[in-house]
Amino acid sequence: MNNHSNFESRAKRFLLSAAAIAAVVGLCTFSQQASATTVSIGSQDTTTLPLSSFINSPVSTTGDFILSTSGSVDQHRLSPFGSGDTTNVYSAISSNNIAGSATYNLAPSATSFSFLWGSPDSFNSVSFFSGLGGTGTLLGSFTGSDLTPSNPHTGFDLVTFLASGGFIGSVVLADSGQAAFEFANVGAQTPLPAALPLYAAGVGFMGLLGWRRKRKQSLAAIAA
Repeated sequence: MNNHSNFESRAKRFLLSAAAIAAVVGLCTFSQQASATTVSIGSQDTTTLPLSSFINSPVSTTGDFILSTSGSVDQHRLSPFGSGDTTNVYSAISSNNIAGSATYNLAPSATSFSFLWGSPDSFNSVSFFSGLGGTGTLLGSFTGSDLTPSNPHTGFDLVTFLASGGFIGSVVLADSGQAAFEFANVGAQTPLPAALPLYAAGVGFMGLLGWRRKRKQSLAAIAA
């Protein structure tokens, strides 16, 4: 009986410790949200194309924007999957030499944003904001000139932007109207909640506690 009581006591202490650690992690997360957010280029891949393409719809657009197209049109737009590709779909801004933009709202707590950037140049821009719909604080802005494409104006860049010190609310892809901005595979990631592993450990430990209690009851019933 003493062993069983000691086990329950240790289990309770473990859960209390887990809750305390989760509270500390929560405070750290809140502190991170309160600090200044900056966005930087996390990674680039100018040699490996995605195995497949997909289209995510923006929440709003301005000017010349094509949600889904394929292939290339001379003097208008060039497929980021290669001039000879006619299968993969992509989006295009300013394919008719008219300025345009596409705004994407990210999921709460988004810390990264990635997409396939076709023929990057100085006329294409990507701007990050703290609020939805391109509002709030400007967290960072980049043009194709900030990248290192394998072949400017004709190549591609599978680029990922990372946020530090906070989260990204929305992203605005824009083109000044000088050259088309072709892109695909828009995506964002949110971090795993820091307290989730501790919560899972606590649930697992409670399950183990229940199993031991049922086992002792079964053994006691057999002995009787």
